[in-house]
Amino acid sequence: MDLVRDPRLRSDRTAAYFAQLPETARRCARPFARHMQNWLGMTDPPTHTRLRNIILRAFTPAIVRQWEPRIPNICHGLLDRAEGLSDTPDLKTDLADHLPATVICHMLGLSADIHDQFRAWTDGLIPGVEKTGPALIEGVATAQAAYEQMHEFLMPIINERRQRPGDDLISLLAQAEWEGHHLDDDEMLGMSVFLFIA
Repeated sequence: MDLVRDPRLRSDRTAAYFAQLPETARRCARPFARHMQNWLGMTDPPTHTRLRNIILRAFTPAIVRQWEPRIPNICHGLLDRAEGLSDTPDLKTDLADHLPATVICHMLGLSADIHDQFRAWTDGLIPGVEKTGPALIEGVATAQAAYEQMHEFLMPIINERRQRPGDDLISLLAQAEWEGHHLDDDEMLGMSVFLFIA
């Protein structure tokens, strides 16, 4: 149990990570830092326990099974698209690199025309998580810009799905409840992005 409680082994690394930045960069990156604190993999109990239990109410094996029959159609769509772009499609580039992101976008209920943009935004977040040293300043600036665009795009969708839920994952997350707890707007955005990245 001592290891579990050791602060050096915490999942919530955002404070220490962003402490490496100069003050001006840290101030500019605060919204992205707060956003990262809502990624399930960046939280510790009791927050992690609460978030995980709410998500498990929405992301059930039954929901995943409902998506299994749709995945071959998504694969065929990606292959058809690749054939239209090249006489010699590359399975890794044209199918494998796009399939997980496309499936998650469909599950989140995002329209097909936004999939590539959503993937570009999430790719923009990665430098803000992976870079270290001087490269972290530029990486966090890129991530902050991507976060702002995602926030502007997703928050109206999240609000609309709270009011008029469907069978998509954003709707299910918005309606999910555990011991009287629901996801707030920041947590909804964080979970939507985290599911895509994970």
